[in-house]
Amino acid sequence: MKKEVIFSFFLTGLTLVFLAMPLQAQPRGGRGGLITGTVVEAASHDPIPYAYTILYSQRDSTQVSGMVTDEDGRFLFKGLRPGSYYLHVKYMGFNSYFAHNLQIGRGKRQIDLGDIALEEALSSTEDIEVTADKPAMTYLIDKKVISVQQNQTTISGTAADVLENVPSVTVDIEGNVLLRGSSSYLVLIDNRPTILEPNEVLQQIPASTIEDIEIITNPSAKYDPDGTAGIINIITKKNALQGVSGIVNLNLGLDDKYGADMLFNYRIGKISVYLAGDYNKYSFPGTREEQKRITFRDTTQFINSSGNSNWKRNRYSLRTGFDYAFSNADNLSLGIRYGGREMNRLSTLDYQQWASPGTDTLVYNSNSESRRSGPFLSSNLDYQHRFKRKGHELNATLMYQQRSSDESALDELWQDTQTLTSGRNTTEEGPSARWRFKLDYSRPMGEKDKLEAGYQSRISHSRDITHLSEYNFLNDRYEELPEFGHTILSDRDIHALYALYAGENGSLGYQAGLRAEYTYRNIELSTRNKNFKLNRWDYFPTLHASYHLNKSNQMLVSYTRRIQRPRGYYFEPFLTWSDAYNVRIGNPDLKPEYINAYELSYQTFLGQNMFSIEGYYHVTENKIERVRSVYQANVTLHTFDNVGTASNFGAELMLNTNILRFWNVNIMGNLYQYRIEGSLLGQDFSTHSFNWRLRFNNTLRFGMSTRLQMNAMYNSPSVSAQGSSEGYTMFTMGLRQDFFKKALSATLQVRDVFATGKREFTS
Repeated sequence: MKKEVIFSFFLTGLTLVFLAMPLQAQPRGGRGGLITGTVVEAASHDPIPYAYTILYSQRDSTQVSGMVTDEDGRFLFKGLRPGSYYLHVKYMGFNSYFAHNLQIGRGKRQIDLGDIALEEALSSTEDIEVTADKPAMTYLIDKKVISVQQNQTTISGTAADVLENVPSVTVDIEGNVLLRGSSSYLVLIDNRPTILEPNEVLQQIPASTIEDIEIITNPSAKYDPDGTAGIINIITKKNALQGVSGIVNLNLGLDDKYGADMLFNYRIGKISVYLAGDYNKYSFPGTREEQKRITFRDTTQFINSSGNSNWKRNRYSLRTGFDYAFSNADNLSLGIRYGGREMNRLSTLDYQQWASPGTDTLVYNSNSESRRSGPFLSSNLDYQHRFKRKGHELNATLMYQQRSSDESALDELWQDTQTLTSGRNTTEEGPSARWRFKLDYSRPMGEKDKLEAGYQSRISHSRDITHLSEYNFLNDRYEELPEFGHTILSDRDIHALYALYAGENGSLGYQAGLRAEYTYRNIELSTRNKNFKLNRWDYFPTLHASYHLNKSNQMLVSYTRRIQRPRGYYFEPFLTWSDAYNVRIGNPDLKPEYINAYELSYQTFLGQNMFSIEGYYHVTENKIERVRSVYQANVTLHTFDNVGTASNFGAELMLNTNILRFWNVNIMGNLYQYRIEGSLLGQDFSTHSFNWRLRFNNTLRFGMSTRLQMNAMYNSPSVSAQGSSEGYTMFTMGLRQDFFKKALSATLQVRDVFATGKREFTS
């Protein structure tokens, strides 16, 4: 309790200190001039988000302020003193724009530049190279936007590797991603959901094909509410240059790692066509050690194991599509992505087993192999109609997604590596398909307000067939056990209506929304003639607000309610053997998790430096956790249960600064109190822990073509309902060299330099 009080005072005091700083710096009256405008493409008049807008004094050319445009291409400079200014707008692949002699005075306090149209840059050997970097992070009213191109230590890796250096995200040594400490989040690719599991997606997408990553910890009502922790949105690269353009990446690493990806684009007039593909193979060798003690009735079994393991991932995908603007107001696009993945986990372990009371010690070996593979297909058809008034739009999206998943797990115990003493082979196969339809409408309300509304539906169906075979010593072969074979049919339909109102009033930005969802679910266990049905309405309100204290300081506050629906296999009410010592059974009575999330953040820009602090309080109802208990004398039973209520109360801090002109430092920290309360198997397990994570990233620029990046991270210990995990430290380095005016780049990266990354858990 004492630690909680100290931490609460620390967070409150720190927030008040930094809130007081900009208030003291405000000019009296908090008033001043205003310059605003919207940056668009000259050819299509589409808005350009994240373009640089830099305001200078006309008198001596000193920089007054700078910012990047928001999602709608807009920028706004406030609190300007009387005087003469000029504006510089730039964006990669486009010619710069200048607006001179912008006069702010008593008779003219506001200047609206309207649409600023940027022309596409034509390649020339005499072009002047702009070496300014895109901001590593941009804060918008409901999201953080991370620029992937600024991270050289992960450019040859995957999206999961990039996320190691992103606020709010934790990645363990095996590449598993947590958002605010939770695995309950939604992954989007270009604002569209994917049929693959979140970690599968993030471990497959090459970092070199990603433009930005959006971290949305408190999504608005227009997004799916799935994922109690929020949304990770992957924005892929799309070249907008006229003619033919493309990029090819090759990577080669130790421990059987290699791959390639490419992106080619052809654009002429109103038509744009692209073709992209990738293949990557990863191998993660390591060591594994486990000590297990099981008390069953009056006997205690001790099982210790140690040995080697290897986690292998192969993946490939091919995507293509086109965009066609058949009028200035109408645009049609089609996209198709086909690919496959294969994940293998191999382990060879030496076992020692004994009992108390007992005198004998068994020594034997275990060979285990688990495999998950199958192809997937995703297609989308999008239509956009823009009405005459800017911001007045109608968007429709139809998606079809399909995947096949074949899983198998073989576990064998050998005595003296020659005599097979036991063996089990578990398989699961089955396709799943999903249809999605979205209709979104946006209408301006006055000059700065906007109303959004829409209908969205998800229709999904899956079939899973499981088998279990056991080694028979009499005939020396594996025989299927019919009582462990099952066929599961699952249908789930979700229909949603939402409305969202957003706008600005001076320095205040606001957004309020409400989403209503109807869910129908039917799980049929055909081998037992059992059905588990659900009909339910859920409601999800969202609130967001931003306030610009002055041109360099802003505050953001938000509240959302979200849901995490259990995965299909969580409900399966039958035994499934994972290996010789672990068996799993589902829980058809599971309830979904609900989360209420409150966030308050503050950002300040001091020249080229940025500091932010984000306080948050999340409460999860019906918390779902994997529960372990004793099944047999040396076998652990795994199931799932709603164990109680969990809460996170903490703060994220980030400082981005240039120590020297060539040396940029980015420090990120997350400190929070985690508490989980409830009862399990008739016993109260309530526990809590103070957790913290720290990342220290350094980027050094040597000339215009060489960059060195060194990253260090630490994750502290934490607790769960039935155990605790230990902390660990990891160091990563990357060196990038550009050649031939950046037509060719080479990156050398070394991950986990000192081999300190580990995953240690006590249950």
